Amino acid sequence: MKKMNNKGFTLIELLAVLVILVVIMSIAIPSITSSVERSKAKQREQVINIVKAQAELYADKHKNNLHNGDIIKISELVSDGYLTLEEAKDPMNEKCTNLTDEDIEKAVKDAEAHASEDKKKKEEIEARNNAESLVYNCQKTVDELGDKISGEEKAKAETEISNVKKALEGYNVNIVKNRVRMFIETDDDVMEIVNILSNIFGIHSIVIATRVNTNISEIEDNVLKVARENDFRTFKVETDRADKSFPIQSMDFSRRIGALILKNISNLSVDVHNPDYLLKIEIREDYTYIYHKEVKGPGGYPVGVAGRGLLMLSGGIDSPVAGYLAMKRGIKVDCVYFESPPHTSEMAKNKVKCLVEKLTKYNPDITLYVIKFTDIQEAIYKNIVPTYMITIMRRMMYRIATKIMENNSYLCLINGESVGQVASQTLTSMNVINNVTNKVVIRPVACLDKIEIMDIARKIDTYETSILPYEDCCTIFVPKHPVINPSLKLSIEYENSFDYDKLIEEAINNMEVIKITNNYNKFDI
Repeated sequence: MKKMNNKGFTLIELLAVLVILVVIMSIAIPSITSSVERSKAKQREQVINIVKAQAELYADKHKNNLHNGDIIKISELVSDGYLTLEEAKDPMNEKCTNLTDEDIEKAVKDAEAHASEDKKKKEEIEARNNAESLVYNCQKTVDELGDKISGEEKAKAETEISNVKKALEGYNVNIVKNRVRMFIETDDDVMEIVNILSNIFGIHSIVIATRVNTNISEIEDNVLKVARENDFRTFKVETDRADKSFPIQSMDFSRRIGALILKNISNLSVDVHNPDYLLKIEIREDYTYIYHKEVKGPGGYPVGVAGRGLLMLSGGIDSPVAGYLAMKRGIKVDCVYFESPPHTSEMAKNKVKCLVEKLTKYNPDITLYVIKFTDIQEAIYKNIVPTYMITIMRRMMYRIATKIMENNSYLCLINGESVGQVASQTLTSMNVINNVTNKVVIRPVACLDKIEIMDIARKIDTYETSILPYEDCCTIFVPKHPVINPSLKLSIEYENSFDYDKLIEEAINNMEVIKITNNYNKFDI
């Protein structure tokens, strides 16, 4: 008898092994007139398709022990768990297709005799699965993909993994990555972890899934378990057959699972257009994932992939929102805050620390640079005409921020300026103020209305802190009529009336550096 080659079955060889099933399919079904008989004929065709599909799966798994011409008995499929007796029953004669009563009795006895052994084997397999931690996906990690993905994509994936690990420090999780997805296994509170992940930029969606072995009976058992845990009246099943060796095509398997749910759970119906519940099944080589809840992620890019930026953070509403939006585009944000004691209070400073802490939900660790701005601000008050005080003050702040950027390799300056909102935020003012730096300045809220900015502030939980009544250095010494279209020439002339370079150097040398992480420090505000 011809032996199989090491590569497995050819199409012809597989057909030879399954010849007995092909013969069954070729038997002519007599003309049936009654609706009951037509229904039974259709059911028989479905049974034949299921038996054939399971036989193909069996043949592929046992290809090293089978030879051309071998017959796969249905009793073998039943005893090995590829079919149930109910699935193999011929609706035309209420007996199992090609399965004698003797075969049935033997299969049942074999199953009973090996029940303890099978249970132990199943437990060993499950333990190994947990230990191996999604082996299939590990084999396709970013490291092993090498030149199949661009350096940019690889950097984004690595950054996202790092961000997730930081956010989930302290939780019992196992993280496995592949090219575009991440698998997280945990025994901790799933929804608590989902809430954390929902604040990590770069995540499109979060899916709660049950992982099972790619075995039809195991998939079906777990689908019913998952479905029973949810409350719905209409549903739809979607199958993604990533493992093309799986014997049942996606649409057919979706119909099969849909029928299974309808048969076992009462008062349900299928709605393919607007279902209450969408059950997704993803079939892979080693494992199958049953998705039963999807949470929308925040989107954007992983924080850090776009480089590092310095946020000019005041205690107001706009700048925290600007920082949030910059992080969403992948910028790793640190902050600079200007204080003017004794004109500003310690409570104002703590308010800013609290705002930074709220931003650590999206960026786990943020450095806050605190600049003592008192001497510079008092010099401006003494030497500059009132209408230009705000313009000159902002130019000084930009100079200091630029020096911090140069000393710490930040790629951009970020602020909460919104076009036309106040005198220093007209286009003319922005040009004059921007003139003191050659760095990229990003204004994420520049074209948003105040109401839109406030809505985002409420969403990210910074609004209530921002409106606390503690003045910052931008709200003291404010003239009644600040210039809205300042002259660059006059601005340079006015600020040359005092030695601002020395004051800026002193402010940088006396700068306070505070590291704030997402461990929920409490600041007295």
